[in-house]
Amino acid sequence: MMADLTELVGGAFSGGFVRGRVSVGYRLGMVLVLLALLILPLLYLALIAGMGWLLVWHVQHDLVWISEASGLGRRNGRAVLLAGFLYLAVAVAGAICILFMMKPLFAPLPKQPPTVTLDPISQPALFALIHRICDLVGAPHPVVVEVDSRVNASASFRRGMASFFSHDLVLSIGMPLVAGLTARQFAGVLAHEFGHFAQGGGMRLNYVVRSINRWFARVVLERDGWDEKLDALCSREGFSGLLGTVSRVMVGVGRKVMTLLMQLGGVISGFMSRQMEYDADAHGARVVGSCEMEGALLQLGLLDHAETATVKSMLARLKDGELPDNVPGRIASQVLAMPEVVRKQVKSRGLAEDASWWSTHPALKDRKERLEELAAPGVCSLDMPAEALMHDFAGLCKTVSLYWYDVELGLDLNEFKLVAEEAPNRHMQDQRRRQEQEDQSRLDAQRQGEEMELKDRLREAAVREMFGHPPSPERLMPLPMVAAEMWAEAAAVVKAWKGGYEAACEREMRLRDVLCRRTLVCQLVHGGHDATGVTMPGVDVSNAAAVMAAQAESLREYEVTSKQLAVFEQAAWSRLGAALAWRFQQEGVPASWREQVRLLVEAQRALAAAQAHIAAVCVEALWLESARGATAEARQGGEVRVQVGVSHAVQALATAANPYDKEQRSLAAALVPQSATGPDVYARLRNNLRHFTNSVTRDLCVLAHEVETGWQASPRGQKSGEGGTGAWQAAVLPMAA
Repeated sequence: MMADLTELVGGAFSGGFVRGRVSVGYRLGMVLVLLALLILPLLYLALIAGMGWLLVWHVQHDLVWISEASGLGRRNGRAVLLAGFLYLAVAVAGAICILFMMKPLFAPLPKQPPTVTLDPISQPALFALIHRICDLVGAPHPVVVEVDSRVNASASFRRGMASFFSHDLVLSIGMPLVAGLTARQFAGVLAHEFGHFAQGGGMRLNYVVRSINRWFARVVLERDGWDEKLDALCSREGFSGLLGTVSRVMVGVGRKVMTLLMQLGGVISGFMSRQMEYDADAHGARVVGSCEMEGALLQLGLLDHAETATVKSMLARLKDGELPDNVPGRIASQVLAMPEVVRKQVKSRGLAEDASWWSTHPALKDRKERLEELAAPGVCSLDMPAEALMHDFAGLCKTVSLYWYDVELGLDLNEFKLVAEEAPNRHMQDQRRRQEQEDQSRLDAQRQGEEMELKDRLREAAVREMFGHPPSPERLMPLPMVAAEMWAEAAAVVKAWKGGYEAACEREMRLRDVLCRRTLVCQLVHGGHDATGVTMPGVDVSNAAAVMAAQAESLREYEVTSKQLAVFEQAAWSRLGAALAWRFQQEGVPASWREQVRLLVEAQRALAAAQAHIAAVCVEALWLESARGATAEARQGGEVRVQVGVSHAVQALATAANPYDKEQRSLAAALVPQSATGPDVYARLRNNLRHFTNSVTRDLCVLAHEVETGWQASPRGQKSGEGGTGAWQAAVLPMAA
């Protein structure tokens, strides 16, 4: 069984793996951070030397306190005693402070307790995965693999400085990770840890930096028998108690200084540490894929939350003398039993947190963005729970649980009853979670539908406020470049005439349709083609003179209506542009708003140009659909004219970016059909233009309406200055070009 699993692990890696390169700037930054951190211990030594010099100076020169006190007259006896006490107190307290500061330099490191290690022979699948990942990322194989009960994994030098110039690494694996991750996610975590050791120099620099930070933390936080003796001295009465109090104050001041140095070191090393985490995440993503690595980071947040809940429940059970015999299994069960609402809350809270200056890890949202930018496909295809990689997984979980209680917490297991934890019923819990996810998905879909419906109503309301009726996409007019001062005049025209705009639009559409059909019949008749298939009420299509007269009459009627509409639409678009220009001249306008407006205006103008090219060949397109018995040469000429119109429209669309595309690809990439050929291209492009034009128009109306709604005063009389209309023109001039 394990042999088959080992073969499965070996065959789960496919595709080319490209190792990431570390830039020269990255390495130089690490060296600079190391040099800055090395200065801090030197400052510490300088502080000790300075205090020693002050102590010697005090002993040699401050005896004058006693001689001066002896000349105070009848009360010279008490004065001499007080001066002598102060002299001795400062000397003794200074010596004690120096001893306390020198203590970390010579005190031995605490002995590490024995750990739970894994045997490669009994865990072949796990070690096969570890070695394969090390080979991929270029890291040395770990000599020892340890397991514990923490939600964490780490790789480090096994013997500290003794292993500094060798590849003597130890890998620590938290069993809750194995219990709560998939095999691919677990492989991503391992690749992340080994990514720290993929570069030999970076690996050692990182170890030195971490050692300095740990040493400072030890100086500040570690307490031992010396501190207990000093506390006992302070609790005494009389001279010794006062002496102990003075000494403790001086030691406290020294530790405060050390705390500042430690925090400074944390800020310096935190920047480098966060960059190294990004690099390690990239190693993990190249092994298992960016999506899987992102999922692993989110799952780690859930496991951390479950670990906290598990510890709280264990503290409550301690009163009853009970302890769970399988801590990793209990943490995994907490995650599996977690309601979907809680899952979303935990993930949202994790993504909302920001990294502080001294954080060793970047914020989760920043790591997520980096992984999405990398978009690595990965080379690992393991599809199983991570616990399947370990032989006797349940037994190992119980072993690390007992180790945690006995060695790390120091509990007397004879005083507690170990309660067996039921193995999590993954099938039932997965089924319940899927049901919760489906219910939540339905609620989300309903909520999104309601939000979209509300947005659509707001958009329609904004369009009707700005135009009175949605303007025809085929008549799209390029947004004029106007000053904010033009708003009042344009708004007055719109207010006076928008009540009749809807009826005028309907009349224009009807006249346009009649004009196109009559123009088509004229072309068919002049070309000697059959025009009986084209509907033309009240006109004898066989009579060329009647057809021409009807077409001329339609043209006159359409031109009158179109010119009237053009005056109104020019005023409406000018009002919209003036409102947007007014906000451009205000201070504190978000850059994102300016960019959104720029993209929408750029798209609107490109769409207007494309609509004009498509409208110019609408009759030719109708002719190709209606002409019967036309010669191949005639049809080819019509197709060429339509293709030229489509080509010009595509060129216009290629000049603007898609305002709804994060990658800001051109409008042509979004609207031009790739699979259609011939006349189908015209029809589908015309339909795409109609829908996209409506969306851009609605969004511009919403933005302008929001500006008008938020006005405190009319823009009439607003002066254009720096950052005003000039800034608006600077933003739209490239679009006009």
